[in-house]
Amino acid sequence: MSNSVYLTRTAGGALSKYTLVKIDGSNEVTTAGATDTPWGVVQVDAVSGDAVNICVSGLTSIVSAGVITLGTDNNVMAAANGQAQAYNGAGVGTQHAIGHYKHNATAAANDEVLIDYRGLLAQG
Repeated sequence: MSNSVYLTRTAGGALSKYTLVKIDGSNEVTTAGATDTPWGVVQVDAVSGDAVNICVSGLTSIVSAGVITLGTDNNVMAAANGQAQAYNGAGVGTQHAIGHYKHNATAAANDEVLIDYRGLLAQG
């Protein structure tokens, strides 16, 4: 049984599967950048106007922006192009921790990896 929560929204532009999205001024989802506040992880490729499922909490795949080391990088944060990278704790307020790395191997750039998405984790 999955503990993930999904909501459906309209794509405000082209979206790539398993990337972070944000809500735009028209209440549609668009790709989130590294310093945007992410809203969830889109589950399918989409074009503008498509209805898409967004994981807003729980287990989901996400695309890795670079190396995420198994056993070392336990948290992930938003990166460019809606991807995830190892969370380094720097840039609180501009870099958002989004979840816990659950994949069973070290990830390379553009790998689809499993995370426990928690939206914006407490920044400390």
